[in-house]
Amino acid sequence: MKFHFCSTLFLAGAVVFPAISFGAVITGSQLHFSTSATIGAASITFNCNQPGDSTCFSTTLGDFAVNGTTGTFSQYNGTFGLIQHINNSAQPLNQPFSLPSFIAFDLNDAETIELTFIPLGNNPLSASCAGLSHCTPQNALLLTPSNPQGITEFNLDQNINGTAFVFGVVGTIHDISGQTGVITGTFTAQSGGDPQQAWSSALAGSPLSFNASLTVGDVTGAVPEPTSFVMVGLAGVGLLAFRRLHK
Repeated sequence: MKFHFCSTLFLAGAVVFPAISFGAVITGSQLHFSTSATIGAASITFNCNQPGDSTCFSTTLGDFAVNGTTGTFSQYNGTFGLIQHINNSAQPLNQPFSLPSFIAFDLNDAETIELTFIPLGNNPLSASCAGLSHCTPQNALLLTPSNPQGITEFNLDQNINGTAFVFGVVGTIHDISGQTGVITGTFTAQSGGDPQQAWSSALAGSPLSFNASLTVGDVTGAVPEPTSFVMVGLAGVGLLAFRRLHK
């Protein structure tokens, strides 16, 4: 009967101290996806045009297709997601802001990405990029105290295939467990012509196909390992049982 009493206590301990799930945010995880966007004078409008995706129906969202991701994001390979448009009046360049659920996934809501910062381009500055093989365009509509030269977020770099459009982003990944992590990444598109022609074409409304690559940096709010909680609970109940048996 004593052995039965001790076993019951240990089972009770397992109920009192349930296992807690591991955190899902992994440092170094990479998210790769493809999307299409139309560049405005002070905005980026993502398009709803991914073949096979039927969830994109909002005027404030575009969609993307996930492939080749690792770590936290590997669950989304071969699936789709939604991405919010960027308007530089609400998401000003070169200063912190918050755009919650900038990136969300069709498969589940285990991970969402908040956009918090868009850095300025750092190529030679020009309003038109005329005569430059590397250029960061300027725009008077972007003039703010934190951006007094009206610098855009784009680096335009001429290559053998035309001109690459690149802009960077900073954000926060939010995991359903409560963990968060810093996200940094780039969006890269290829356009025809030199930087001047490419910039003029983009402003005329020609959509660009972007490939995005985002990486998880520092992670906070780590969830304790489940075995630690279970063992602490069992040890405490076991000690209680031992004392009662030896009274």
